[in-house]
Amino acid sequence: MKRFTFYKEYYEITNRLYANHTIWSAKEREQYWRKGQINTSKRERAVFIAAQYCTLLVAGILFMTGNGRYGIIGCVMFLLSSLITDFSITKIELLYQIFTHNSLYASLLYNAFSGRLDDFWCLIKSETKKNVSGFVRINRNKFIAKYRVVFRNKREAVTIIISPFNIRLKSETHNIVLNDTKATIAQISDGISKVLNSL
Repeated sequence: MKRFTFYKEYYEITNRLYANHTIWSAKEREQYWRKGQINTSKRERAVFIAAQYCTLLVAGILFMTGNGRYGIIGCVMFLLSSLITDFSITKIELLYQIFTHNSLYASLLYNAFSGRLDDFWCLIKSETKKNVSGFVRINRNKFIAKYRVVFRNKREAVTIIISPFNIRLKSETHNIVLNDTKATIAQISDGISKVLNSL
């Protein structure tokens, strides 16, 4: 995967969270909230991204000219605006390095980020169809993906945590780590299936 392609994909995927239009009323705010979108619009996000990097540039110039106090204010403004825009070159570059790392777990994390994990869940569901009806994403973190296992009958709550280095199955009484670096997708899904069937 080329770096530019990933940057573009990151922007497009994270852009889905932002409202399609500028929100002017409480009614519109509620409509977008029901769709799972936030109050900032896609256009406003683009403006904020441009402004945050202009602010960073100005802060750099202020540091070089000996106005460090104002430069610090600029850096703080940059960090705060990057929280609103969810766009930081440092963060995206770190994700790119993680996702392109030669690891099956990193590949699964990338698929979780890009919304292409269905085939993996299908492998597990085919082996656990008597016990499991599905998996629900419960966080928005890009470095670790957490999924709640939805059991057909009431059981102990189980969370599957995908990180760049392993997969953990966590419940109140269990904390099982799958971290075989030579395992295939089929072996990982089989390992998860066996754990879920045994709980």
